[in-house]
Amino acid sequence: MIPPPYVFFTWNSRDKVRFRAVTELAQEAFLRFGEYREFIGRLMIREDVITGLLIEPDHPDDDLAGFIQVGLIPDEDGRVLGNILAIAIAPRLRFNSLGPVLMRWAIEQIQYLHKNTPMKCIQLTVAPDNEPAIRLFSRFGFTLVPEEIEHHYASGVRARDMARPVFLPGEDPKKSG
Repeated sequence: MIPPPYVFFTWNSRDKVRFRAVTELAQEAFLRFGEYREFIGRLMIREDVITGLLIEPDHPDDDLAGFIQVGLIPDEDGRVLGNILAIAIAPRLRFNSLGPVLMRWAIEQIQYLHKNTPMKCIQLTVAPDNEPAIRLFSRFGFTLVPEEIEHHYASGVRARDMARPVFLPGEDPKKSG
């Protein structure tokens, strides 16, 4: 359920204004992890990545409330993982319960894609000191994955993987999509 006054839609390559808005928000939101403007932009134009946009129509000059990206990523064994690649909320709207809106949409997208491309799990990466994000992801059933090898973002900040089953108990696979 998208709360009013927001609307949600999937980005398409003809929307150059919002492409720029997403990449600028990504750069601001992920600054401590390295150069994300170009990285998120490259993800946006990939055919195997879906970028969902949360729009605030009451702010026509600055209507991007947030975005989330999902993709299907093969693991080292060739099994497909549904991956939440990025999530960001505009600074003026953070901590206003919009993160769960984006997370629900992303999980529903992956569950729908699971029908044609069976997946091992849904995964994402988070900085271990980002407690608000870890709490948000945990509310959706994500747990920290035991580390075999410590890994880091491009800037050197430590990164942790979190994962959950594609469907949690009580989520109906027949209702996805």
